[in-house]
Amino acid sequence: MNSATVLRHGGLPLLIATLFFATLITAEPVHAGPAGFPAPPWLRTTQVADEMVINGLTSQVQYFTADNTIPELLDFYREHWQNKLSGKEAYKESRAGLWTIISKFDGRYLYTVQVRTQDRFSITGYLAVADLRSVAKNKKKKSAIPRMSGSTILSDSSSRDSGVTARTLMLFNTYSAESNSSFYRNYYSSRGWTKTMDTHSQNAFVMTFTKGGKDTHLVINHAGTATQVVMNITEKI
Repeated sequence: MNSATVLRHGGLPLLIATLFFATLITAEPVHAGPAGFPAPPWLRTTQVADEMVINGLTSQVQYFTADNTIPELLDFYREHWQNKLSGKEAYKESRAGLWTIISKFDGRYLYTVQVRTQDRFSITGYLAVADLRSVAKNKKKKSAIPRMSGSTILSDSSSRDSGVTARTLMLFNTYSAESNSSFYRNYYSSRGWTKTMDTHSQNAFVMTFTKGGKDTHLVINHAGTATQVVMNITEKI
């Protein structure tokens, strides 16, 4: 997966992390492995990456489009995920901005459908299966990320696709955009990285550093009392 693809899917990590906590009460007997993601025949799907870790959860993610409506898609999953024995709902529904979400948790795997309207005649979204037992294992694998003292990591996702690994993070802190840009400029230059881009406009900075087969792209914005840093790291494997 290239950096453009990672940034295009940047909204997915926060939603999956939220659903992790919201769906625990719907637990059913644990499966030995994830079942294939059910989908209506009119859904056109594309695998997002060979492997993806979203906020510590090993996930299988597909992007989809369809010339149908959101109610039609929701009805498919409401029927498919209803408990056949009790007749009770075995799923949860929620909304987040423009997105409508329906999900099911089976005791280990979280199945999530995230959909929004694309235009008057079509919809778009994601199908994601997350392994909740993978959190501890994946946290151990994560390498340290350079950040100013007191910075908070709001989201952290990684993927591997076509011989390239990519990791995208969103951080917040209370320092100025200028202070953040100076921190990263000094951090990478002192460690032998080559600066290939360094631009700014008002309170926003865009910076890129490269070393060997590894690239780090930074977008730093200050708004109100906080600064947001979006970091995208890619490496050829």
